[in-house]
Amino acid sequence: MKFTFYLFLLLLVISCKENTTEPKVLNCNVITNALLNFDNELAKEELNKILSDLKPNKTSNDPLGHENNLNIFMNRLETQCSNIEAELLCYACIETLPPQSEIKITIDSSGTLVNRVLDILTPDDENLSFRAVHGF
Repeated sequence: MKFTFYLFLLLLVISCKENTTEPKVLNCNVITNALLNFDNELAKEELNKILSDLKPNKTSNDPLGHENNLNIFMNRLETQCSNIEAELLCYACIETLPPQSEIKITIDSSGTLVNRVLDILTPDDENLSFRAVHGF
């Protein structure tokens, strides 16, 4: 009986740990359409899936703690959506509360390259999150 109980606890702990680290998957058709159509609500819903686990990691060179997180985000976006390329335009350059970073997105839309800019909230005490999409 004890063995079964401990086995159950072990499996429970392992399954909880796996669920917290499982990468979120984007629906690239949804995100492409949202960005092309400047649909902030739909873009926010989709992009925050791959931003929600990017917590700040402050260092002396990065007091906000999100510079590496922005690179992780861009890599996830490009890896999951083959029609999208991302380039960091600026890190915490928009002086709002919290500061915002800008990422240039190039979308291959049926052979036509379309540029958009993502504004990403870059707080020093919370995870990254999507703010808005606008033209380049």
